[in-house]
Amino acid sequence: HEIASHSDTHPHVTNMSYEDNVNELEKSNEKLEKIIGTKTNIYRAPYGEYNNTVIQAAQDKKYFTIRSWICQLFFNKFCMVVATFITLSASGAAGK
Repeated sequence: HEIASHSDTHPHVTNMSYEDNVNELEKSNEKLEKIIGTKTNIYRAPYGEYNNTVIQAAQDKKYFTIRSWICQLFFNKFCMVVATFITLSASGAAGK
């Protein structure tokens, strides 16, 4: 099982600058690291939104990007995620 980042404030990341995307990733990872004791390297952008800026920011911070996931709530508190890993590139191509 893996824990993934999903941003810090759940914004529409495709409307944000490269620097703001990096900031979202870093803040989210800092919080996750305090809770789980390690950094995560998986990222799923809020709303499943991606563009070249979002992908480049994630790649530069050494994240694997995922396109979709299925969330199942446990005790109305925890989300168990089954992810579809799709490597997204800044050129817009997607491959498995």
